[in-house]
Amino acid sequence: MNTGITSARYAKALLRFATENGEEERVYGEMRQLLQAFQAAPRLRVLLQNPALPATQQASLLVAAATTEKGISTSSERFMAVLCQARRADLAQYVAVSFQTQYREAKGLIEARLTTAVPATEDITKQMQKLVEQRTGRKVSFETHHDADLGAGFVLEYDTYRMDASLRRQFNDLRRTLAS
Repeated sequence: MNTGITSARYAKALLRFATENGEEERVYGEMRQLLQAFQAAPRLRVLLQNPALPATQQASLLVAAATTEKGISTSSERFMAVLCQARRADLAQYVAVSFQTQYREAKGLIEARLTTAVPATEDITKQMQKLVEQRTGRKVSFETHHDADLGAGFVLEYDTYRMDASLRRQFNDLRRTLAS
């Protein structure tokens, strides 16, 4: 069966189960945490594909990777056990992505990311979040990062929109102009 279709079905079931348990927001955070774990440790995916690893150990790995400072929700823990018992632990990363997409769609959320050269103040973060909410007419799940390589300025991304007002981009534009 198609990986995308299968993952979307598992994600839909998880969203329904988490909603019934009143844990959908918490599970959303845990799926974000799980994706960060996959990015930080690429070997996790390879390990989950090992058929010799028992389902209980696969589930334990997934639970550990998804656990946030609040612990793990009952919905996520039970779902990961079911996923591993069905020998589908290798789909966990895809399920997490699909879950996030379905959750945002169900809640009318849009995801935005602000990257600044230095850590952004809370006031600036709120202003940028308000700007995105006004432009889109939707609630915004907003995250901030800082990247000293920008030099100065910021990069704001949401939906298919990207505003790059960084010094690095301006230097790159100047370099391309002078090279032509």
